[in-house]
Amino acid sequence: GIATLNGHHHGDVQVVVRDALGRQQVLSQRFYSSPSLLARGLDQYSLSLGAVRQNFTQESFDYGSLVGAADYRRGLTNSITAEGHAEFVQGGARALGATLAARLWRLGVASITVARGGDSASSGWLRGISWERQGMRFSMGASLEQVSDGYRQVAQLAAGTARLKLRGTAHAGLGLGLAGNLSMVYARRDYRGLESDQSL
Repeated sequence: GIATLNGHHHGDVQVVVRDALGRQQVLSQRFYSSPSLLARGLDQYSLSLGAVRQNFTQESFDYGSLVGAADYRRGLTNSITAEGHAEFVQGGARALGATLAARLWRLGVASITVARGGDSASSGWLRGISWERQGMRFSMGASLEQVSDGYRQVAQLAAGTARLKLRGTAHAGLGLGLAGNLSMVYARRDYRGLESDQSL
């Protein structure tokens, strides 16, 4: 027989099966696709290890502390994915965190993130929530992260890096077919000791 598959990021997937006599059978099932989710039993992982490049564009082969990161994701069910993340820099910051993403039927995908990070001087927490909904024509989402005073991570390697306190984003998009897409994004970042950074 011949099978034809039709579908979108959100909606129905249809499989049309035709046999040698021309008879056809249509199988239909609702589904939702998101990069935040993995199918049940699937694993995704990455491991990075290297050294911090110093005096870039000024000196060759000038490397400092050892730095590493590891990520592991697993689809617990077709609707729930768990993720773990770890990172460190030799003699400096390190962080360990976990994220749980779940499909909420037709409402989209929600996720919760918790991480603990610090260095020899201090430590703290990062907490975050996010939600997204991808439709055939309309998509929207929002995220919010709150960072405690002592939290440190590898991204703060540079001396004098502003310490993040709060980060939030919201977005909405509309598909216009052949005319392209229309989207709007709002972002806000609050740093300790500095003014808020907002953009629309």
